[in-house]
Amino acid sequence: GIFAGFIPDPEARHPGPPLCLGQTGAYRRREVHARRAAGFSQGVVIIPRWIVDQKMNGKSDCEKLMNAVMALAERMLKEFGEFCPYGGYMKPSGEIVEVGVKDEEDDHPKSEDLLYVLRDSFSEMATTGACKATALVFDVRVMQPNGNKKSDAVQICLEHADGYSTEVFLPYQIDQDGGVKFGAMFAQEGKRDIFGQTHHSPTA
Repeated sequence: GIFAGFIPDPEARHPGPPLCLGQTGAYRRREVHARRAAGFSQGVVIIPRWIVDQKMNGKSDCEKLMNAVMALAERMLKEFGEFCPYGGYMKPSGEIVEVGVKDEEDDHPKSEDLLYVLRDSFSEMATTGACKATALVFDVRVMQPNGNKKSDAVQICLEHADGYSTEVFLPYQIDQDGGVKFGAMFAQEGKRDIFGQTHHSPTA
């Protein structure tokens, strides 16, 4: 594969834009504040086991989905030096399906239009429970961590029905021979714009 196959720990933050606090760190910090406000001991914070299991399951599913959908981006970059936005989703059964969008009236549709269709389709599937994880894959220019210049990168927006959401960036360079060299992968908190409030937490 082109990378280790795991999403960077959201706790390992990089300074500077476009990165921000990962969801895991933010969630734990909110948990600490909530329990302190309720009068719990500030020295000991007990996070319910189902919260930990839920987030780990969501991350694990998203890692599997990311590894599956990234292969096409790598192949397209090697063959054409670019690719149109596409996506993939995981069914409740765990089966992974890759999807693309085609405009019958335009051979060169705008990336924004393709992403809109993909997000809209995934949101509808999430509402009906037809999927438990989604991935949007597209080509971007991004400021690298600890750097002062932008780089081409593959961006993968991952979201899970359990509430896990992250945006992964994989910088790359294409050499004169058409080979693709990938840099260090990094991530930031996702926007949760697919599942929104449709996910359910286990009952106590």
